[in-house]
Amino acid sequence: MRPVLAWFAFLSLGQAEDWPQWLGTNRDAEWREEGIIARFPKGGPKLRWESKLGAGYSGPAVAKGRVFVMDRLPAEVDPGKGRLLHDGPPPRNINFVRKLLPGRERLVCLNEADGKLLWEHEWDCPYTTVAAYAIGPRATPTVDGARVYA
Repeated sequence: MRPVLAWFAFLSLGQAEDWPQWLGTNRDAEWREEGIIARFPKGGPKLRWESKLGAGYSGPAVAKGRVFVMDRLPAEVDPGKGRLLHDGPPPRNINFVRKLLPGRERLVCLNEADGKLLWEHEWDCPYTTVAAYAIGPRATPTVDGARVYA
């Protein structure tokens, strides 16, 4: 598991602008928040909270006081018993997946104020084909009102 630092740590002065999808509200990567500090304090911003998540490349979406992010949790199995999917010399790419990799992917919802888990939805997601890159979800959830698309 990898720790995810609350990248909103410097937003300690009240509720900030929502960032409900990839690249923000208008998908233009512009943050329209007012009153933001111009420079971080010496030693960096104060850490508000952190959360343990599995592997993946999902960016967080923030809406209405909640943080939504996706990750992948590996299954507890002996990797030597996985089904071989490549039957030759291993390629030079160190991220090459050669065996069946059982696991689960999930969407988690965290409280923006303290990082506590509010809910999660997970599903089986075994990797059964050869992948030339590291594993884990790559999409950022999108929040639209009461719906979350992942």
